Amino acid sequence: MSFWYWFHESLGLKSSRHVMAWGVAGSIAYVLWVLPAQRDAERRKAIVEEWKDKYKNEPGVYTPAYDPEKALHRKDQSNSEKGAGPQEGS
Repeated sequence: MSFWYWFHESLGLKSSRHVMAWGVAGSIAYVLWVLPAQRDAERRKAIVEEWKDKYKNEPGVYTPAYDPEKALHRKDQSNSEKGAGPQEGS
């Protein structure tokens, strides 16, 4: 069994229409999966570089997105607002 026979039978490349169909399918797959993945990788790389530059210029500055102190304070406020004080209109 030769390579060309296997290539011809396995991939269904029996005519130019079949080759064109594989080309269209490959192009669509490239546009739908490969290009978005490359854009996401570039975006992530840009974010990493931005953060590196930010902390390179200001190494002592760190502002976490989640501050447990503020979260606890918000939780205490929401509990006290629900029913601890006198009700209006009573």
